[in-house]
Formats: sequence, C-alpha cells, structure tokens
Amino acid sequence: AEIMRAEGNLQRKTKSRGELPEVTAALGQARALLAKGDTDQAARQTELALRLDPHSAAGWFQHGEIAARIGANARAIADFLKTIDLDPHRYSAYEALDPLLARGGQFARLINLWSAYNQLEPGDGRGWLGRARNHARAGHLRQAMDDADEACRHGTAAGCQLRDEVRQKMRI
Repeated sequence: AEIMRAEGNLQRKTKSRGELPEVTAALGQARALLAKGDTDQAARQTELALRLDPHSAAGWFQHGEIAARIGANARAIADFLKTIDLDPHRYSAYEALDPLLARGGQFARLINLWSAYNQLEPGDGRGWLGRARNHARAGHLRQAMDDADEACRHGTAAGCQLRDEVRQKMRI
C-alpha cells in the first residue's frame, strides 16, 4: 500500500507542469486571504504550499507577490527569479520583476532577462516591449527602437507607441 501511494505521489509530481491538488488548494486559500488584505495568513498558506512542493512555480510567484505587497523587495525579486527558473515561460513573473529591478537601475540585468524570454517566446510582442523599455531606460535608443518595432510587428500597440516616442527623441 505504501509503495502504491508513493508511486501515485510520484506520478502526480511528474505531471507536466501541473500543480499538486493540495498545493493548488493552499494557494487558492492564500489568494482569498490576500484579497481580504490578510498578508500574514496569506504568506503562511503560501509557505505551506511551498513546503508541500518546493518546485511549485505558482507558489513562488504568489510568495513574490506577497513580498512585493509588503515592501520586501529583495525577497520578491528572489521569488520571481525562482519562478522564472522553474517556469521560464511565465510572462507574469518577468512583468512583476521588471519594476522591482528597474527601481534599482538594474536595466542590463532586465535586458538579459527579457532577452531570455524573447528566445523562448519570440512571437510574444510583450517580451520585445519589455526589453525595449529597458533599453530606453538605459539610454540605448537605437536598440530600444529596434525592439519596440519588433513588439509592434507582433501586434503590441504599446510597442508602436514606444517606437514612435524613441524616434522623436532620436530626432531632437
């Protein structure tokens, strides 16, 4: 019976990017608590989920959201990086990480992260836009315009707008 339970647990854990049901339930409870503004209890529930499955990208992402909400930026950055490590296709982790690193002026690091995302998801204009914004923040206007143009080609309206803004700056 123990061997059969262990095999069942192993099969559940090795599902392609699926979360364990108990992890999903704990994260759901944590989200409900977070919606009510109870960050302490939400953090405890999320940490419970991470103890159940320390490889849960959803758990690390939610832990990072809680950390960002309470102002623990270093913890949030580490959690979002862990999320990206576990699930490099999760756009929301890059999006959440961007303003945290930008506050510290870490544009080169962000450019590298967005570049990695663009290699994984070359047709996602949001990734090109993320890289374009960080090139612009770093003062690399030519690269910003090229990436914004790529974002525009992939149907991201904000990319078209950024491309036009950068063109104006380059003409001045």
